[in-house]
Amino acid sequence: MEPAYTRATILELKWGSSAEHRKLARMAGMNALDIEYIAEICLSRHVMIIMRSPKRASRIFDGGLIDPKPPGVKEKTDRYTGTVERAVRRAVDPVTGKESVVTRTYISDYDLMSVWKGPGRPYAKLFFSETARGELSAEALSLLRELNQGLIRKIQHGANDDWLKDGKPRNPHIGFDSFIVWRVNGSVEFKPSKGMLQQFYRDNGLHWPY
Repeated sequence: MEPAYTRATILELKWGSSAEHRKLARMAGMNALDIEYIAEICLSRHVMIIMRSPKRASRIFDGGLIDPKPPGVKEKTDRYTGTVERAVRRAVDPVTGKESVVTRTYISDYDLMSVWKGPGRPYAKLFFSETARGELSAEALSLLRELNQGLIRKIQHGANDDWLKDGKPRNPHIGFDSFIVWRVNGSVEFKPSKGMLQQFYRDNGLHWPY
């Protein structure tokens, strides 16, 4: 169970986040400020964003307790803590002469699943992965920059649905994850399982690549 007052909770209360968004944040392992910021962008840009929820345990580190994972850190997020350990330097004990690795801990970034353009069904996919030249499209790059300009925790790469090999996702292993959806109208929904996300795709006419 989450402590009564984490740094994320204090930030949310100070900012004036709604009770609904604070509840969603606890369920998704996020902070409500980021949830509200993404909702505003979806409303203004008429896009729907679907994201894999961060590990719920990582929320206790949110709000400045440890820094968000910066660009360039490629180490994988721990599946239990939602944090990333990166070796930053080696140190030698002056007495024993033993060498050790000094690490730095970061809170995980956000992982997109897919992005869709409204105003509603049928939705048009906004392809959100690097092209053969290693670049996002101008439209996707513009959205990514606007998102990262205001998010506390960042988005560092393209969408899982769009990172393909032979027409299939390179990372199909999403069975133990939960998800969060921001609709075009700014409303937010939590999907606690792969099955519920698959049903959401089906109900909204979205291509399900898994």
